[in-house]
Amino acid sequence: MNSITLMNSLKNTTLSSLMFVVLFFLPTALFADRMSIGVVSVSKIMRKAPQAEESSRKLNAKFRLIKDKLDKQQIEIKRLQLRKDEDGISVREKNLRERELRKHEREHNRAIEDFREEWRFARNAALDKIQAEVYLAIDAVRKRRKIDIIIQDYVSASTRVDITNDVLDYLREKMKQEQNNRNS
Repeated sequence: MNSITLMNSLKNTTLSSLMFVVLFFLPTALFADRMSIGVVSVSKIMRKAPQAEESSRKLNAKFRLIKDKLDKQQIEIKRLQLRKDEDGISVREKNLRERELRKHEREHNRAIEDFREEWRFARNAALDKIQAEVYLAIDAVRKRRKIDIIIQDYVSASTRVDITNDVLDYLREKMKQEQNNRNS
């Protein structure tokens, strides 16, 4: 490359960089006093929201009876395994006990699969409902604080723009109101 080509290339690069800086920062500087930005950690809210805790309690209570039944089936399978291996039984009796054991194991495995599928379906439905509530709460806090833009799941932010705790407070207050309405 000759020196003229190199100088033109440097000029173009410098000019391009300068244009980028002007186009990127000028609007920000002009509108900085008018635009407000907030950030929120949706994952933290989903973990700590009282609605999520209540939903988890309800799911556990709903599926507790099924879980207990599955546990009893597992105990019965272990009992059948011990019976199958008892000394002094005929080959015919051993084969009958083996068939009974396999039958119980198949039933138990099917019941576990059904349980898991029902659990997943119920949990996903509950999560969808909670997520919708969280997004409504974020928007309500955004409006209350007159924030223009909310950025979700950030790396780092100052407490001045992080509204995560405000959203959690909003959800806690909403939960209290709902409980008061149910008790009234």
